[in-house]
Amino acid sequence: MTNKYTTAEDVSAKLNGVTINGSSTPSDDVVDSWIDEASNEIEERTGRIWSSTVSGSVLLDYDGSGYLRVPHTPVISISSLEYNKNSLGDTTDDWHTLTEGSNNNFIVYGDGEIKFFGSTQPSAGNQRIRINYTYGYTSTPLWIKKLCTSMVSRSFISSVVQGDAKEQGGAVTVGNISISDPSTFSGNFLQQLDTEIDNIFSKHINQTHIYRADRNYSNMVR
Repeated sequence: MTNKYTTAEDVSAKLNGVTINGSSTPSDDVVDSWIDEASNEIEERTGRIWSSTVSGSVLLDYDGSGYLRVPHTPVISISSLEYNKNSLGDTTDDWHTLTEGSNNNFIVYGDGEIKFFGSTQPSAGNQRIRINYTYGYTSTPLWIKKLCTSMVSRSFISSVVQGDAKEQGGAVTVGNISISDPSTFSGNFLQQLDTEIDNIFSKHINQTHIYRADRNYSNMVR
């Protein structure tokens, strides 16, 4: 399921109250598809999921190092973590549940790394770990919402300007915005949106894109 980081109502507000419904042009269905596209682009460019997402049951290989990284970060919670005492290819599985906590079997860091403790550490092997966890953000950051709203607003305005200018020429009205010269509007207003989008990406993307640095294990003793 695609995460959505803005709504048609937010886009309407960005455009000074333009009507977006089943009979508008573009329709609410079209705007909703643009929201999906913009939300997906944000995730691809930032390398993160910006809402709370449940992983489902995931099988992971384990190298026996005492540490395991999960595929998605940041980690909000782990609902279950198991290891298979039998190897991949054995006729039966033998799953054992591990308990989170510094006095139990493992702890998890927000960057998606799990540290195992003591004699309960799994053996190395393919698909040795089975995990269910929740990752992303319990509350989508406001800058993500603003970015997505601006991206969809740009698509909306571009569609209206191009469509009206092609069919009628001359003035274009979008909600409370009246444009006497669509070419000027396209060159000015859309440029403002482009600048806003680029500025948000450039300010945040290097801070949020996933580049996992090595942890300093020499200071981590148990």
